[in-house]
Amino acid sequence: MELEIRFKGKGIKHLSLNTLDKTFQRIYQKVVRDKVFFESIIPSEYKPLSQLLEETTPFVRLYSGDKHYFEKTELELLANILPWYTHRLVHLPWVFAYRRTAWGGRFYVHGTGGIVSWTRRALGYILNGSLAIERESLNVDEMKKLLTLFKSLIIVTVEAGIGVAAGEEYAREESRHY
Repeated sequence: MELEIRFKGKGIKHLSLNTLDKTFQRIYQKVVRDKVFFESIIPSEYKPLSQLLEETTPFVRLYSGDKHYFEKTELELLANILPWYTHRLVHLPWVFAYRRTAWGGRFYVHGTGGIVSWTRRALGYILNGSLAIERESLNVDEMKKLLTLFKSLIIVTVEAGIGVAAGEEYAREESRHY
């Protein structure tokens, strides 16, 4: 059985359920590929700023097995900005997840636990001048400021969804009206 939708005008004459299914499968496969890529660039380890400053070639390992290298000058700049007693507490790299919303995009600090807490505090100190302020997210302008100073210290991933559940609910609502 094949459902057929007909359109008036130019372009698509009709659209079958099979065509929709294939299109959805292609989109789903792309999302899965992108998800695997973004998960592979997540660090499998985090190192304190104090340790990275002592290393001749500072880096961390990623889940993909690759290494993420830090610029020594950026580490030194961060060490000069942050109070000395935070150097053992602030771990790098800083990982952000970009989320697009109706009000624009935001960059959310990725992760859990004490490492993330000190990342948020360091961001509060850099952007607001206080360790008491924990920044959970940044707007685009704040991220641009950070990237101009600390490009090698930051990893950005993307969070995306297809919204299948909402589409299914909409389809169910529409079917009730016919």
